[in-house]
Amino acid sequence: MLVVGNTHLIKIKKLCALFNLPNLFIKDESENPFGTIKDRRTSFIVEKAVESNVDKLVLITSGNDGYSLGKFCEGTKVKLVNVIDKTTNNAIKQKLRECSQVIAKDLSHKISSEELINIAKESPKEIVWDVCTGFFEAHESLFSEIMGVNPSVIVLPVGSGNTFVSLYNSIKKHKNRTKLVGVTSKNTNHSFADKLANPFPAYKTEYEQMLKEGHQLIRLDEAEIKSAYAEFKNFVVCEPSSTVVFAALKKLKLSREQTVVVINSGKGLI
Repeated sequence: MLVVGNTHLIKIKKLCALFNLPNLFIKDESENPFGTIKDRRTSFIVEKAVESNVDKLVLITSGNDGYSLGKFCEGTKVKLVNVIDKTTNNAIKQKLRECSQVIAKDLSHKISSEELINIAKESPKEIVWDVCTGFFEAHESLFSEIMGVNPSVIVLPVGSGNTFVSLYNSIKKHKNRTKLVGVTSKNTNHSFADKLANPFPAYKTEYEQMLKEGHQLIRLDEAEIKSAYAEFKNFVVCEPSSTVVFAALKKLKLSREQTVVVINSGKGLI
């Protein structure tokens, strides 16, 4: 039985001292079964798909999400089609093929949900779900686990935006005052932090509302992303898309009295 969630909130004294934040915690999502925060959402999706007798799922992925979803589909009747960009690294393609059907497309052009479903569907009778967005309830557990230390600020990487918006919804639901700081790449196509490169963000309206309410989205250039990975990769099991949270800490005006949680989103597929 795979256990998702209940990952550790850890303190690293050297990082606390470096940022002058005695109450700096790392939520270590690399501890999940397939090494990523995505496991929370993908396990939830597969559970719902099985309950609803869905035949197939289709997802646009850069790697982690698709692999995690494919692994949770194993042992069920639910099939998965992972749609990747035609420039995707061959090693990632091979990993995804271990657990799913893989279709390469030119993702420099936006693909609609209807198009995605048609790409995946082999029979008119098939029930196919596009699972690129939604399923926000999957991260309610993440919110609950983090709230145990009552943070004033949560800093997390933002790629597809699912986790960012999910945590925002939880904050609204529970009338919490925690501030969210999302961190992403200025380069929306092919960033060193590849999981953050997102030319077609699905949650523009939600982002606008979040910013109006005092939450924040920090965009890093490639030099900042590479520098953060070089400096912090040995502190946690992570990938470049995860270490961006530490670059963001350098930009934020935080006080020693604040409790801050940064989310290590995971270790990466390869």
